[in-house]
Amino acid sequence: MKIEKNYDFRKRFDEVHKAGRRDYSLQANDNDFAVNEDTVIMFPADADETIMTAAKDLQDYFFKSMDMSLKIKKGEACANSIYYAVDSNIAKDSFILEVSANGVKITGNMSRDTFCGSVYFEDQLNFR
Repeated sequence: MKIEKNYDFRKRFDEVHKAGRRDYSLQANDNDFAVNEDTVIMFPADADETIMTAAKDLQDYFFKSMDMSLKIKKGEACANSIYYAVDSNIAKDSFILEVSANGVKITGNMSRDTFCGSVYFEDQLNFR
């Protein structure tokens, strides 16, 4: 049994995004969206703090875990972007994750749902 000093477990909790998760040998399939250094994380100009925090968290994930530095911009979705949106017409307490060859769109019923969609997106990136 490994002996741990008191409160050493907190060091593990402080690491939100683990380094070195990127597998450089993987290549995108024909219909996949490949995130690269030119990919931009975007959200509407009127986005609230929760959406901006989700974008910053995803940026940190790519920087620490995938060794990629992505920009964050306000504006509408465009090619080669990861876009955050809120749409009250989708089901309550849910999100939609749309991935195409041109980009990713994460839409939640509320901004907190969009944040959950962003975390789910991160989780999926760790499985490939």
